[in-house]
Amino acid sequence: MPNYIIKRTNILHNGKVYGEGKIIELTEDEAKYLADYLTLIPDDSSSAKNNKNSQPTQTPPETKDNSGTTSTTTETTPQDSAPPSQQQNSGGNK
Repeated sequence: MPNYIIKRTNILHNGKVYGEGKIIELTEDEAKYLADYLTLIPDDSSSAKNNKNSQPTQTPPETKDNSGTTSTTTETTPQDSAPPSQQQNSGGNK
């Protein structure tokens, strides 16, 4: 069965919750109903079968301050934002 990476949601499959960014193995019929939330992982070789339970890793940027300590920061951005014509102005009408 093909493997997929979950995007933009969590999926409950066979009693288990798979989070965003996790890899899930689904039949093609199961995947077609969730196509908007899945990215197909190409079946390159047997290494895909060996890594089916692994998840993609992202390393956030590291910064060092003057004390020699390393801190890690992550930044998120909203996926949906209103166009400028629909954004509310808190300044009131003039």
